Amino acid sequence: IAREKEVATAIASEAQADLDKAMPELDAAQEALKTLKKADIDEIKAYKTPPEQIQTVLGAVQTVLKKPPTWDEAKKSMGDSNFLAGLMEYNKELLTDALLNKIGKYTAMPKFKPEIVGQVSNAARGLCMWCIAMHRFGLVQKEVMPKKMKLDKTREELARKEKMLAAAEEELRKTTEKVEALEKQTEEKLAEKQKLQEDAEATENKLKRAEEIVGGLGGEKDRWSESIKKYEAAILNLTGDSLLASAFVSYAGPFNSEYRQDLVNVTWMKEVRKLQIPVTRSFTANEFLAEPTEIRDWQLQG
Repeated sequence: IAREKEVATAIASEAQADLDKAMPELDAAQEALKTLKKADIDEIKAYKTPPEQIQTVLGAVQTVLKKPPTWDEAKKSMGDSNFLAGLMEYNKELLTDALLNKIGKYTAMPKFKPEIVGQVSNAARGLCMWCIAMHRFGLVQKEVMPKKMKLDKTREELARKEKMLAAAEEELRKTTEKVEALEKQTEEKLAEKQKLQEDAEATENKLKRAEEIVGGLGGEKDRWSESIKKYEAAILNLTGDSLLASAFVSYAGPFNSEYRQDLVNVTWMKEVRKLQIPVTRSFTANEFLAEPTEIRDWQLQG
């Protein structure tokens, strides 16, 4: 793409350089037209039979304007109040090959030169310069047109490739973001794995120390093992037990003991098992919410 940019720039520079060659002559002709006044044109128009140089120049002007190159027609053109403005604003796209050939027949004449025509009429001199400039510009434009077409084609191809490049860069950006996200996720997973390994090692060490303690207690081992099994079962059933205990504390207070037992063991227990929530089969709110020693104290206190 960078190479094609260089080619496009080179073509544009070459085309502009060709146009620049014709521009001084065109600018000079335009400046000469600016110096002309309506009175200058009226002076030429006043000729019934103009000098040969003036008639030739006006024939060339009429040819450029694609009008009959006769003196009568030329006088009609000069009679237009916008005659000079029309020359200043002439559409140079109209300078076709056929028209340039017709204009060239005038500009090739030995006496069709501003300095010679100027000896007869200053106004005709300006019009002569304009015709020569139009012919010169048309020839340059003819040379530049293929370059311009090539430039347009090159720019079009360049724009297409730049669009493709932008799309590829956008895709690359998205892919890079995905890769960075995956790398970040991988780092997080590795860190999580490392933490889990450390936690596993720590837990394993705790279990080993627990086994050592249990083994050292001797006779307490069996009781502790039984307690562990009980606690493990209690942990598994903790969700359902907590649910029943919460319901008991929240709703069973206003009722008598018998109705409380029915709520827990019949109504709520049935729903909990139906929902397949782990729960202790012999669940009682008292045992779940308080220690046996506390319960005995309550009973002693009435």
